[in-house]
Amino acid sequence: MGKYDDLSEGIIEGAQGHLAWSERAAAIVADIDTRLDAVTPPTSGGIGLDSPEFTGTPKAPTAAPGTATTQIATTAFVAAAVGAGSGGGGDLTGTGSPQGVVTASPGTYYTDTTGACGAWRWLKVSGTGTAGWIVVTGDTGRRMIVGGLNANWSSFEGKYSLRRIGDAVWMGLPGLAGNASAVNPAFIIPSGFRPGGAFGAQFTGYNDAGSGVQTVWDIDIRGGTYGVRAANSTFITVGTGWTNWSWETSDPWPSTLPGTPA
Repeated sequence: MGKYDDLSEGIIEGAQGHLAWSERAAAIVADIDTRLDAVTPPTSGGIGLDSPEFTGTPKAPTAAPGTATTQIATTAFVAAAVGAGSGGGGDLTGTGSPQGVVTASPGTYYTDTTGACGAWRWLKVSGTGTAGWIVVTGDTGRRMIVGGLNANWSSFEGKYSLRRIGDAVWMGLPGLAGNASAVNPAFIIPSGFRPGGAFGAQFTGYNDAGSGVQTVWDIDIRGGTYGVRAANSTFITVGTGWTNWSWETSDPWPSTLPGTPA
């Protein structure tokens, strides 16, 4: 009977061991249930944690360019937005004018790395779209415009100069002469350099007989012509030297520059 006693004891010990393991497994499952119950269920997807803290290198889907929602922005999305010169706030960098191209919020600065048309630094002052940019650092350099005079007008050097720095414009004007058939204005000031209102100056000129007279020259803005004209009907020269005019402009920065560099 000894061998049967040994067998019975083995069966009993095995059963007791199985019972102990079952109890341990049940305790583990109960602990897991307790931990899961402490987690706040998500309202719609996600991991259901309030302000989770991630470690390592967590990943997320990269949103399409131009996306403006509360979703997570990956480094790939940010890099693409900055590289395209778009976004909002802070400093942006790109090539060419941002006007009508780059979307940003007011207060955003934009640097054109090419300095197109002499404009290097821009500021977004209004709107959240692509408009509302102004130049804060820009210099067209002195531009020499050859010709461009209307019929029956001539100048001693056949040219005049323009330069814009910020909102300030300088014009170098040589002697002008108009014959009896000349009609105002002598020439039209290009867009991007025009004054916000009428601007005048008086110079000493000479008529064909050589007698000294006074005439008033101004920039005529009537009808949107922005032309330099003589205010009297007897067109005379402004002299043989250069005269310098200056004014403030509210024109948008020119998209193309007139003439050639001086």
